Amino acid sequence: CIHRANMLKFFGIDPVIVFDGDRLPAKASEEGTRRQRREEAKQKGRERLEQGNREGATFMFTQSLDISPSMALELITALKREGIEFVVAPYEADAQIAHLAKQSRENGGVDMVFTEDSDLIAYGCERVCFKLDKFGACKEVLLEDVLMNKTTTTCGEMTDNNDSQITVENDGTNESDENVDMKKTATKKKGGAKSASKGKGSRGANSPLSFEKWNHDDFLGLCAMSGCDFLENVRNVGFKKAHAFVNKNNRCAKTALEMMSKDPKIEVPEDYIAKWQKAVYTFKHALIYDIKEKKLKHLTPLPEELLKKTSDELDFLGKVFDNKVAIEIAEGRMDPITRRPFA
Repeated sequence: CIHRANMLKFFGIDPVIVFDGDRLPAKASEEGTRRQRREEAKQKGRERLEQGNREGATFMFTQSLDISPSMALELITALKREGIEFVVAPYEADAQIAHLAKQSRENGGVDMVFTEDSDLIAYGCERVCFKLDKFGACKEVLLEDVLMNKTTTTCGEMTDNNDSQITVENDGTNESDENVDMKKTATKKKGGAKSASKGKGSRGANSPLSFEKWNHDDFLGLCAMSGCDFLENVRNVGFKKAHAFVNKNNRCAKTALEMMSKDPKIEVPEDYIAKWQKAVYTFKHALIYDIKEKKLKHLTPLPEELLKKTSDELDFLGKVFDNKVAIEIAEGRMDPITRRPFA
C-alpha cells in the first residue's frame, strides 16, 4: 500500500487512505459469508502447502487473513511517517469514500475513486477507476457515461503534472502485493487517462445493458437487488435478469420486486422487499465522519420517513456515538470496534 501511495504522489496525486471502522449490523450476513470464505481459503492454503506449492499456499493464506484494527494501526503508523493523509471511517469505508467524493476540495473532498469494489458506483461516485496496478495503469468508469448508456473503459499509465487528490480504502496491510484489497478515491484534472470505446453497441448476449432514461436512484435500486454487501440477490436472479425486470417496470426496482414475487418461477423471500429498502437507505444515508466539521453525520440528509423513526430503528445505518470518540477513531488513535485508545 505504501508503494502504491508513493507512486500516486510521484504522479502528482495526493493520496488519502480510508480504513473501515466498526461493522454495520446490515453486513452481518455478508461478514458470515466472508468468514466462511476465509476458512475455505485457509484450508486450500494448507492443501497447497502439503503439495509443495508454496506460492499457491501463500496466495490462499493471504486470502484467509482477517485484518484487525491493531494490524491496520501498523499501516497508519507508516502513513504518518510518510506524511500520507488517512481517515478511519466510523463504519463503512465505502460510505466514507462516497462522502469525500461528494465534497469540494475546500471541504476535504476528492474527485476520483480507485477501487476493486463496484459498490462505489452504487454509492454515486462519479468517477471510479478499477484494477490500479503497480505501474499506474487502471480502468475508468464514469457514472454519467453509464447513465447516458455509454460504456467507458480507460487503460493507461499515470502521467506527470496531474494535480490530484485521492482517497484510498485499505484492508490494513502494509504491502504492495497486487492481491492486497484496496479502495481508492482520487481527483484528476485533464491530461490523465482518457475514456475509450464508447457507444451503445448491439444488444446481443454479451453486449452492454441499456440504461437509457435511468437516473442514479433507478440504478441504485437495481444494484441493491442484484446482490451487494447489505443484501443477497434473489436466487437465480443476477444483474442482467434483474435489469430486465426493472426496465420492464418503468425503472422502478421496488415495483419489479413486487412483480417478481408474483411469478411462481421466482422465489422471493417474504421479507425481501423490506430488506431491499433498508439496503437502499444504507447506500444513501449511512453514518460517516465529516473531516472538516469533525463530527458524525449521515451521507445524505435523512428523508421524512426515516426522521419519524427512533434512534434504535436507525441503527442499521450505524449507531450514533460521541463526536469526541469519532475524532479519536478517525485520526487513528482509537480502536474503531472496541472504542478504546490504542496502547
